[in-house]
Amino acid sequence: MKKLLGIVVLGLLLTGCSEANSKLPILECVFNDEDKTTTIFDLNKYGEEDLWEMDEEEYSWRSEIKAEGMKRIIVVTIKRKTGFIQLRTSKMIPVKSSIEIVMDALSNGMVTTGKCNKLKDQNL
Repeated sequence: MKKLLGIVVLGLLLTGCSEANSKLPILECVFNDEDKTTTIFDLNKYGEEDLWEMDEEEYSWRSEIKAEGMKRIIVVTIKRKTGFIQLRTSKMIPVKSSIEIVMDALSNGMVTTGKCNKLKDQNL
């Protein structure tokens, strides 16, 4: 599970896009896995290809990791007021899948939660 979480986080970090609004926070998130994995999310690096959404309540984006005709869907949601993060990772499914297969893969995938805080020093 540690390796899968590491792959997911790395995949999310590599899908960044520099065209987003540069006024969004940089967050340090600690997950509730057994290793207390810590990840930094620069919210300025997520763009339209990540199916990015933001409203008064939360930041949310979805990414896909594709390999050999299969894909894994990753959905990240961060509550803006509390910093609660939920990282949902689907089971592997064929790239071309019906909505029923996608929903089943997400509901039977892995869910990891944690807490995020804004980084004050943004010179990373």
